[in-house]
This record gives sequence, structure tokens and C-alpha cells, in this order.
Amino acid sequence: GPGCSWTKQHNGNLSADFDRNGVDVALSVANNQSLNIIYVAATDRSAVTVLTGNPPMTISNRTPPAITTASSKATSLAADRHALQSETVYYTWCDGTNAYLALSTNAGSTWQSVTGNINSLLPGATPNELVADPRNLDHLFLATDTGVYRSINRGATWLNYSAGLPVAAAITQLEFDSESSPPRLLLGSYGFGFYTRNVESSDTLFFNGFE
Repeated sequence: GPGCSWTKQHNGNLSADFDRNGVDVALSVANNQSLNIIYVAATDRSAVTVLTGNPPMTISNRTPPAITTASSKATSLAADRHALQSETVYYTWCDGTNAYLALSTNAGSTWQSVTGNINSLLPGATPNELVADPRNLDHLFLATDTGVYRSINRGATWLNYSAGLPVAAAITQLEFDSESSPPRLLLGSYGFGFYTRNVESSDTLFFNGFE
């Protein structure tokens, strides 16, 4: 019907990272009432592209400066959907040996590494998604192919947070529900189902567990 058509959001072309056969593209839209922000990443490349403004949107390369290798084993990129974090975005990258975790609170203009000690805990493991408590970005949660990990000091130190999960569970996705009381963390796994866990800011990292 009228108005039911597609509109290109930008002038010009995206980078060559997206112009390849078989490439998967990660797309995430910010919950921002004052500025349109779209984050784009090729899942096998270490590059972050950000589109901002009204169509035609401005295309910017906002890859974390610590990333110097073009290809990667896995990349994930996700905007925080909470209204309190309208320009916060989370990024993970892995080359098969080392992982890099980062967050930005200004739509990728600058990035903070939150990698900490994760590589000593997970040598060669794949980080699948990074999320935070939107009320306190010091509290981070990481989904990996060997379980869930948590930091309470913005990535300086990571600890295992997988109590109650099957030992072999590969965690593919996390969602932090800050509106429930108490807040809860929900996850999806590869072949082992879905789980939830209450998250108290004062709890010990190994108290109780997922259900």
C-alpha cells in the first residue's frame, strides 16, 4: 500500500568489509530519541561503522583503535536498549586466540577496553555478547561458548558466573532486565535451552545460580 516501501538510509557506500559474498552483517539500533544511531559490523571483520543523523545518514568508521587486525573469528556489536544509555554500545572481537571487549558511552567516538583478565580465564574461547546493568556500567556480563562471566569493576576483573548451567553450555545471547525486582539476567544457549538468574548488586559471584 501507500508508504509501504524501502528507503535507503545513507548516501554513498559502506566499506568494502560489507561488500563480500557470504558476509554476515550485525546491525543494532540505539534507543535514542534525539539522534538516529545505527551500528553496523561485519561478523568476521574487526570494523565498526556508525550511521548517525536523519537520512541521508552520515557514515563514520568508529572501530576501537586497539583493533589492528582486519579479520576475526567472531565479532559482536550491540547497542544498549535502555533509555538511560542512549549512546552506549558494546563490542566483542576474537581472533581465535585472544578476545577484546570494549564499551563506548558516546556512540563509538571513543572506546574503553573492558578485557581485563578474560583471556587468562578463556584462552581461545569465543565471546558472543557483552551486556551491562544499564543503571551501573561497572557491572558487566559476558556470554561465551564456555559459560557466563561477570565483572563488578568495569572489566578490570572477570569471574565465572555460570553456577546452575550445564557444564558444556555455549551461551549465545544475554539480556539484562533492569525493570524486574530484583533485576535478572536471561540467556539463550546453543542446544541447552534458556535460563534466568536474579542479579543483586551485593550478591557474591557464586551465590545461587541460574534456573
